[in-house]
Amino acid sequence: MFSPAALLWQLGSTLWSNPPVEWRELRVVMRFYTAERRGINIERFSIRFPAAGECGEDRRESFVPMGNLDSCSNFIARRRTQMKLHKPMLSAFGRLATAAALLCVFSLPVAAQRLTGTYDSTGIASCLISPSGFNSDLTPVSDAGVAIKTYVTQGTFTFSANHTGTSQFQDVIITQPGPSSPAGGSSDEGSLTFTYSATTAGTYTLNIETTRATMLTGPDAGATYTIINKPPSTLRVARNGSVVYTTLSPTVEQVLNASGVTVQNRICVRSFVLLPVE
Repeated sequence: MFSPAALLWQLGSTLWSNPPVEWRELRVVMRFYTAERRGINIERFSIRFPAAGECGEDRRESFVPMGNLDSCSNFIARRRTQMKLHKPMLSAFGRLATAAALLCVFSLPVAAQRLTGTYDSTGIASCLISPSGFNSDLTPVSDAGVAIKTYVTQGTFTFSANHTGTSQFQDVIITQPGPSSPAGGSSDEGSLTFTYSATTAGTYTLNIETTRATMLTGPDAGATYTIINKPPSTLRVARNGSVVYTTLSPTVEQVLNASGVTVQNRICVRSFVLLPVE
């Protein structure tokens, strides 16, 4: 016998197991219309698949009742209402309802488009450099060596299905003079590794693990560096697949030389655009 609830369950389970995008929750609603002499009966079946972390690590193993976020038991909500129609309308609707009587609605209010593959990247970063470090209010401890460096960057980001990734980049660097620092230009190239995860706001958070760079030109040409303590960045994926990458929290980063000694402390802002490679 045909069961609307069973059909809904099968449809929702199939979508949840093979999602076209990387959503954090899925709502599926079906409405069944049947014509009777007194009017149109409307049966509404709905199922809500839980958001990340609500029901343990494998959220595909359980379903959450809509309107009850504390339960992780299997559940399909059902609501029956009746719409009264005049006789001529009822007759016409009855023929239509007999022929098709099914409406499916998928609501993805918090879906995050999947990140996958390789993206070309370009953008700009600006860093306040303070060799002596920063106070708790993010001001330089002293003016010695303070300068601002601007980085124009191009490169690639590669996102793996296991939520890890790598990036290769090249920078052209312009140093603006500080109280005791001369102006200048230079360039470098490097690579980094990262992890990324979806957020409840429909974005991604990217956490850089390690950045290594080699100076190509300028006063420090040939020197190698490691940058640590980079802050998390926010990734917003557009409908066309492009990604906006921004760093929104000022954080003191450290630049280490080949011997592991901190040679720079800096606070940076970054804004990149990532375009999927065809």
